[in-house]
Amino acid sequence: MRTFTLPVQDVQDIGMIGTIVTFEDNQYKIYSVQGYNYYAFLTATSDQVNVDVMTPCDLYRNPSAYLLPSGATFGQGLAIEVRLDKVKRGVTLAKSYV
Repeated sequence: MRTFTLPVQDVQDIGMIGTIVTFEDNQYKIYSVQGYNYYAFLTATSDQVNVDVMTPCDLYRNPSAYLLPSGATFGQGLAIEVRLDKVKRGVTLAKSYV
């Protein structure tokens, strides 16, 4: 068995996988998160999260998430990639006006 050390923030980001979030007033489910030195994703056949520890990549200093629209399934080509800090946890019913 191998042991990997991940910062607490990375573990919290990975913990968002499978949750419902709001992005640009639409509801999504987080399918995967890619960070500086890891890629974590929800398995297709069960409610488990796989984490691949990879070579660090400066492109992902700010983790990104792959989002599936509510009601969609993976493989339909509807997933989008956004920075994780741009999503809000949970369902947001009120719209914000700037």
